[in-house]
Amino acid sequence: MISHLSPIALCRAAIALLVFHAAAPAQEHTSTAFQLKQTIPLPGVEGRIDHLDVDIGGQRLFVCALGNNTVEVIDLSKAERVHTISGLGAPQGVAFVPAESLARRK
Repeated sequence: MISHLSPIALCRAAIALLVFHAAAPAQEHTSTAFQLKQTIPLPGVEGRIDHLDVDIGGQRLFVCALGNNTVEVIDLSKAERVHTISGLGAPQGVAFVPAESLARRK
């Protein structure tokens, strides 16, 4: 299955995981360099991926797929795409705001 995926989509998913790993709470590390933990295939995602945000508590990664006009929602604990938000017209930014933060604003 992985051999049929775009190398670009695989690389982008790997980069997203590196970003998530960097944002996770600090743990004892023997090195300060990034290390690839896993890759998550994104079949059908083509073009640029520019912007990301992460839901640490929910272990989800939100990925703007500019070339697809979508935001891809990745479940990092399952290592798979769980949802696609489509029809966005070249999304160039994404932000996750926890429900608790929204409730405090009211």
